[in-house]
Amino acid sequence: QDAQEKKLESIEAANLETAQKLETMDAQLGEIKALLQAQAELAAAEAAKKGEEIPTGLDEEEQVYQAMQRAAGVATDQPLKFTDFTIAFESFFLKGDDLAPEVKRGMKIALDRENKNRVSKLSWIKFYRAWKGSEL
Repeated sequence: QDAQEKKLESIEAANLETAQKLETMDAQLGEIKALLQAQAELAAAEAAKKGEEIPTGLDEEEQVYQAMQRAAGVATDQPLKFTDFTIAFESFFLKGDDLAPEVKRGMKIALDRENKNRVSKLSWIKFYRAWKGSEL
């Protein structure tokens, strides 16, 4: 009985910690959106000075993915290695804190279904939309 109660307390504590991290991640997402918007406006202004056109109308999830690609030094037409994705995700959404091992495994399963150690833009978009849609 005591062992079950301790296990339940441990589970409840983990659930609370997860909920708090998700709230923090949502707040950080707002900060990232503002940063991406500022970067897009700056890029548009620089392109206008040069007489160039830049793609506009990228969805939020595409902007985040491109920011992670830039942070990892990956061309925007290439997928991210899972390790680069993890570091970028931790940097952007967790302010540098490490993902819990079980969360990292879950993300690996969700984002790299073919186990190629790559995160494509499409798998990120699917994951991101499901995550935002879950309102966690």
